[in-house]
Amino acid sequence: RDRALIDLYQQRARGCIMTSIQKLRPVLAQLKTLRCNYRSIAKSRLLCSTADPLPVPQGNSDKTYPEKISRIVDEISKLTLLETAQLNELLKSTLNIQDIPMMSAGMIPATTSQAEEEDKKPEEQTEFLVRLVKFADDSKIKLIKEIKGIVEGINLVQAKKFVEELPQIVKQDISKEDAMKLKERLEAAGGIVEMV
Repeated sequence: RDRALIDLYQQRARGCIMTSIQKLRPVLAQLKTLRCNYRSIAKSRLLCSTADPLPVPQGNSDKTYPEKISRIVDEISKLTLLETAQLNELLKSTLNIQDIPMMSAGMIPATTSQAEEEDKKPEEQTEFLVRLVKFADDSKIKLIKEIKGIVEGINLVQAKKFVEELPQIVKQDISKEDAMKLKERLEAAGGIVEMV
């Protein structure tokens, strides 16, 4: 009798675990998407760090400056061209700033590096996710059987819950060929599938 109770509790625990796994799959997919987004942001920041700095936006801003800074800007804006040149010389000598020769537009090399050309090419996606979105009402049983065969470790009851709680991720992190085969297989069973 005790053994029967233990078996019953184990079956319930397995059912709860499988249900939890099914509910966590969309969360894991979102985490993977966030990880990919983070990688692309980090890569773009790395690429932008070697590029020219962005220009400072002109115009009115909501930022307030200390009165001392505002007064200096007002005074500088009232200077003549000769006074501005003298201020420039005085600041360079006081702050020990070296004169840097400016390159003219004709002196800038017009070649593009290989890295820039590679950046222009869109990255080819290598890992795919197959999501079951909808299904035809008349093919529900066929689709449940197909899901049971595709998703590892689930029984018919769990496959039925899987199909009834759409959208669901069927498989993720698979190659394009496998994703296409899986999509065709599910569509043949009456499912509406999307590949991401």
